[in-house]
Amino acid sequence: NYLVNNKALGALYRGKFLAALTEHKIGFQSSLYAKKWNVDCRSVGQGLHALEYLGRYLMRGVVSEQSLSEKEDKVRLRYKDSQTKRMDSKDFGPVEFLQRLAQHVLPRGFHRVREYGFLAPAAKKKLFLMQNLLEVKIPNDPPPKLPALRCSLCQGIMLPIGRVISEGRLKQESLVSVGARSPPIVSIS
Repeated sequence: NYLVNNKALGALYRGKFLAALTEHKIGFQSSLYAKKWNVDCRSVGQGLHALEYLGRYLMRGVVSEQSLSEKEDKVRLRYKDSQTKRMDSKDFGPVEFLQRLAQHVLPRGFHRVREYGFLAPAAKKKLFLMQNLLEVKIPNDPPPKLPALRCSLCQGIMLPIGRVISEGRLKQESLVSVGARSPPIVSIS
């Protein structure tokens, strides 16, 4: 149960890499033929977690804004450790962080994968036709309105601007239209 055989992947990568060196007439590849190559492959079970990771990576950016913070002239990156399944953080110097981030920038002419096939934005008619042929029930009722949240001090209607996530951090969300403001400052004496 694996996504790719480690030895086969290593041999394939080695062959393609050496072929590219030969094609571009880079002269030191003869010394590389004698070396053993290793590809770091890790077990991912049935591949579902790898597929979910790739899906998140391809659809979004490399690093979300919520996972970054600044501490003592360092960039702190919060991440989920794949071994322990717990949240952890790592500090980088600004230059090191930018160097690591730049490794994920796509070369000129490449585009990040978005939706494709019948889910592509240009294929809405095709998707609608498929849904009709498959008799997919598409609800057209608007979602029920939730009761307005009221301020406990002034009883005014509160507008949500975000939600609290782990460790008391606020995740900003664009739930409010233009004109949103912070709650009134109240002094407690």
